[in-house]
Amino acid sequence: MNAGFRMIRLAGWLGFTLLWVSAGCTQMGGVGERPRKGPAYYEHKVKWKGESLSIVAQWYTGNAENWKVLAKINPGIDPNRIQIGERVRIPVNLMKTKKPMPERFVASIVKEKRKTPPARPELKPSKPKEKTTSVPPKKIKTKSPPMPAYYEHNVRWSGESLSIIAKWYTGSVENWKALSKANPKINPSRIHKGQKIRIPENLLKTREPMPKRFLSDVSKRKPKAPPSEPQPPPPDEEEPQLFGPKPYPKK
Repeated sequence: MNAGFRMIRLAGWLGFTLLWVSAGCTQMGGVGERPRKGPAYYEHKVKWKGESLSIVAQWYTGNAENWKVLAKINPGIDPNRIQIGERVRIPVNLMKTKKPMPERFVASIVKEKRKTPPARPELKPSKPKEKTTSVPPKKIKTKSPPMPAYYEHNVRWSGESLSIIAKWYTGSVENWKALSKANPKINPSRIHKGQKIRIPENLLKTREPMPKRFLSDVSKRKPKAPPSEPQPPPPDEEEPQLFGPKPYPKK
């Protein structure tokens, strides 16, 4: 008796559990199947020539700038080329009216666009150019070749000449030409006392001042011209006789 009662009680608990589980699954399945609400759209059908997304946005939303939103929602439509028969979706949350757009509205906007010239882009004021001070290039200092060094001789004696000075200081009379080039303002044939003669250092053999005895020695050494030989007397010429016999010529 007790065993049968226990079996009935256990079967009741199992049935209640199954009913509770099935009810919960049904409830969960119903929640998962609820459709999600997407954004609501109003659909406009293009009927008039000259329509564009900006005109459609102006009529239905009150702002022509909303054409960008319509372009995103309608990716298959070219904003610049809307064909008659195409359907344009408009978000309901942007709409100001649901009345179909009349033809006269399209025509009025097209006329205004033809009258008004195209807006020119605003030119930004150009910044004043900064004055650039041009820096002159630095001059490269080139070392000038060293000037030739000279020894200076002071003319003290009468009879001095460039050849005598060249002989004493350089050892060669021929160097008078070099002295003439080094002293362009001095006349080689007219040297006066007090003049200063520059002698190139590279030609110098001595720096001792030229003594007067050297000048006199050079003058003595100059070869004297040999005495001219006496010319023979001209032959005697006999005067011709005017009268008497003609003389015979002398042999």
